[in-house]
Amino acid sequence: MHDALHLSARAFLTLGLLTVAPAAGAHGAFPAVRQLVADPSDANRLWARAAHGVLTSDDQGATWRWLCTAAAGYGGTEEPTLALTGNGTALMAAFHGLLASSDHGCGWALPDALLVGSAPGVAVDAKNADRVLVLISGGAGGGAFESSLWQSLDAGATWKALSPSLDTSTLFTGVGLSSSDASRLYLTGSKGGKSVVVRSDDAGKTWQAPLELATAGTAQVAAVHPTNPDVVYLRVGGWGTSGSEGAVLHSGDGAKSFSEVLRKSAPLMGLTLSPDGAKLFAAYGNPRGGVKLDEAALGLYSATTADHAFTRVHDTPVACATFVAGELWACTSQFDDGFEIGRSSDDGKTFAPVMELAALDGPLECAPSSTVGTTCTAAGWDDVCRDIGKCTDTTPAEESSDDGGCGCRSARGRAGGALAVLWLALLAALRRTRR
Repeated sequence: MHDALHLSARAFLTLGLLTVAPAAGAHGAFPAVRQLVADPSDANRLWARAAHGVLTSDDQGATWRWLCTAAAGYGGTEEPTLALTGNGTALMAAFHGLLASSDHGCGWALPDALLVGSAPGVAVDAKNADRVLVLISGGAGGGAFESSLWQSLDAGATWKALSPSLDTSTLFTGVGLSSSDASRLYLTGSKGGKSVVVRSDDAGKTWQAPLELATAGTAQVAAVHPTNPDVVYLRVGGWGTSGSEGAVLHSGDGAKSFSEVLRKSAPLMGLTLSPDGAKLFAAYGNPRGGVKLDEAALGLYSATTADHAFTRVHDTPVACATFVAGELWACTSQFDDGFEIGRSSDDGKTFAPVMELAALDGPLECAPSSTVGTTCTAAGWDDVCRDIGKCTDTTPAEESSDDGGCGCRSARGRAGGALAVLWLALLAALRRTRR
């Protein structure tokens, strides 16, 4: 019976990829949560960045509200960085610049006219969340680049250029800061086709000569040790239809040298340190969309920072890992774990469900004149309902009742919703037979 279920499920999955996945195309990527951030000013408020929108909760994940990606300034194929400052201001570092929301997600705007352009990196001080850095970078023509580093000391209200003009021969791609030494900063980038990292000991006034990394792939500053500014971790790699590689690099001497401590043939989508800096967690996930990877490598890996002896503690895809009030939370997989966000009290060995993909409670309620009110449409919410399997209404359009915008009353909606729900069920059944 298990063999028959495997066969029928796989056959339907093939059909599902042709019939359900195009609905996700409205947002450009497979619906999934890619980042989770806790509000340092409010223990109850959580934020999540997903391919299908920004999600926010004001009750520690019991309920979630949705707002469209366009309101926060990014497209469904982007992987921007979401950050929260000390007063609860949400920042989205996207391709078109840094957008900020100080009203829990309803209004989004550029906090400074000079912060326009690609914002590949943003970093918030873990010990002083009013201190924020943002990297602005882009092409200048002729093979040169224009990059600048900005700092806010008032939770994103005002900004000042720390490094108004960085090396024009380097395309900078990431920024990191030390919470134990405010003068220590790190930048990653690409120079001459090679990944590099640079360090500043005077808060960005001057930078040391770049260190070329002996590894392929784009590097990002993932974590700086909370008490030792010389200990820094980089997340390196990329993914696509030709293959995926994800590696963790470690430096104990302030980026004078790096050693590779973990590498897998899968996308490294998250890397985080425990609040005390004693443990490191690497999240290998599945972005889907035809990405080639080693399924046996997917999961959550854990090691102490003393020995970097990694073990896989969770064997299903994990797209992010972070600590909320001292507890490990992760972007898990609806199709492998049965939920999209989970929390763990045993360092990732087991997770308790926090949010399921189809459990969104509706759009974020905002004034019609707000960014969300003028940008996010009812049709967009219906698209999301189809993508996540929440659309289950099969009644004719003229007979459909008001269900908060998730009736999906068109013929496309009825078919897409039914297929999505059945697809989820068969994926869950297939998962059970594998175990």
